[in-house]
Amino acid sequence: MGKLATYADKTIEYLFYTLFFFVPLVLWPGTSEVFEFNKMLLVYALTILISAAWVVKWIDQKKITIRRTPLDLPILLFLLSQVLSTIFSIDTHTSIWGYYSRFHGGLMSTISYTVLYYALVSNFKEVNFLIYSIISSAVLVSLYGVLEHFGIDKHLWVQDVQNRIFSTLGQPNWLSAYLVAILPLPIFNAIKAKNRNNLILWVSLAALFLITIFFTKSQSGLAATAVVLVAILVYFLGQKNKLFYYLAIPLIFGLVVYKWSFFQKISPFGPPNLTQLVQADNLHRFGGSDSLVIRQVVWQGARELAKKNPLFGTGVETFGYSYFTVRPAAHNLLSEWEFLYNKAHNEYLNMVANTGFFGLASYLLLNLVTLYLLWPGPFFFGYLGIIITNYFGFSVVPVALFFFLFPALYYIKSNHKEQHLSINFHINKTFGLFLLLLATSYLLLIPYHQLTADLAYNLGKQYLTANYLKPSLENLERATQISPNEPLYWSQLAEVQAMTASAIKDQVAAAGASISAEVKQAGTKLETDLMTAADTNSSKAIALNPNHTNFYKSRAKVLLYLGTIDEKYNLTARETLLKLIEISPTDAKVFYNIGLLYESAGQTGQARTFFQKALDLKPDYDAVKAALKALK
Repeated sequence: MGKLATYADKTIEYLFYTLFFFVPLVLWPGTSEVFEFNKMLLVYALTILISAAWVVKWIDQKKITIRRTPLDLPILLFLLSQVLSTIFSIDTHTSIWGYYSRFHGGLMSTISYTVLYYALVSNFKEVNFLIYSIISSAVLVSLYGVLEHFGIDKHLWVQDVQNRIFSTLGQPNWLSAYLVAILPLPIFNAIKAKNRNNLILWVSLAALFLITIFFTKSQSGLAATAVVLVAILVYFLGQKNKLFYYLAIPLIFGLVVYKWSFFQKISPFGPPNLTQLVQADNLHRFGGSDSLVIRQVVWQGARELAKKNPLFGTGVETFGYSYFTVRPAAHNLLSEWEFLYNKAHNEYLNMVANTGFFGLASYLLLNLVTLYLLWPGPFFFGYLGIIITNYFGFSVVPVALFFFLFPALYYIKSNHKEQHLSINFHINKTFGLFLLLLATSYLLLIPYHQLTADLAYNLGKQYLTANYLKPSLENLERATQISPNEPLYWSQLAEVQAMTASAIKDQVAAAGASISAEVKQAGTKLETDLMTAADTNSSKAIALNPNHTNFYKSRAKVLLYLGTIDEKYNLTARETLLKLIEISPTDAKVFYNIGLLYESAGQTGQARTFFQKALDLKPDYDAVKAALKALK
């Protein structure tokens, strides 16, 4: 290996240490989403740098070398399913980059994880320090989580973070899923410890992770932890006496029979009495709805989407749009009836809804083959934990890294005979490195622009919250200039433009004769320009993504602001909401708002029709009952 290739090798090594150590830790309050967004951008940046260093080795050695693994076919099929689903997606932009505010899960993230998998297996011979990087990072995450439980940062968050910690992951379920995946590593190291000090160290780390999981109070995380611990116990007992393996099967069967009603409640096919479960929950709940009942309602929508789009789904990461077309009316009876569900809260049903049965089949194949390859060992049980937590939720960036890279770590550690795909090529080294520098610089600009656009967008929102309209406008305009294909930015800009136009009208009217004709004329012109821009930009957001219900609601809000200046916009607002019910036919609040607009226009007959429809969808809708009573 030449000197250049050696340097590249070291670069890859330290970049992977950085990846495993810093991704779980990184967060930034200046972005619109504090946790996942920054983790995903870091993965993009490190993937680009790792790929560049790998290509440097290829150029130096004049040969492309990629290690073959047993997962080649499952990964290829899964990647193909994501590509095809993106091609046929109802919104290609979202399918490529992921749902805004979630970010992870789009085609680019899957490509990144795939590249990282092959870069890892192709460039590492020993992985102990990588595992230590994973565990070291998890220790810091856990220690911060424990301190969080005792109130170290309770003044920083709206959530009751002392009651349910989330550390640097951003959500209790995400933190527990991350730690469940890592928990088997210190447990296995403790069992295999050769001296007392090592035993104390690994037992202490396992205890720390368990305490942190407990402090999350995540039902899925605690359930997965219990299953993983029992599975590890059965495995080691079975190593001593095979009888334990045979006893496990009837015990599992007996548990399923004994808790049959519970297993129906978590069935991916849905319970036979879902409507009754929702109604009972609505009548007897204290506080929020039962999380399993909520999930089953959302899962019903996912199943309907799979039936309607069986081959490739509606598109990678488009559940937040397509769900509303099939949203069960029972969703209106839940405590979270106004929430926008951009995930199915079940990775498998989410997969079939977004990428069809081809996507689900390839994903299940990848899961099963990986489990088979990882058995037995800590990575198997960590992967089992991921599969369980994914069933009750969805994958996030640190967990997705483990999903793709645990198999790579195991494969390197197991010292399988190496087979490579090798392609010789000839290129002038200086010219090749120059082209690589250009390509790497260009690719790094992508996450950089995503970051700067989001920072401007978030700053614009913060100024709006403080009622500083001018700097809000300036920052939102900057966001649209950096990322003109992001409809969310145009939608938010339109709202602020409409609010500013309305504010200018009020200021000019309040000033009356105290301002000159020139100032009044300038104010009127600015008001007119802002009205035109708001109307245009809210329409542009819908044109860029005609499937997102929020953009229709945002446009209606814009038009109602403009309606305070010119009443003609109120009619357009009503027409916008009428279009919205075509893609969201069970949203009771939309029907209620249409009724209000008809009522304000004096069309009480139409108002009553829409109020009644809202009440049919949500029989406990007190605001609608009051509106209908007022009409009488």
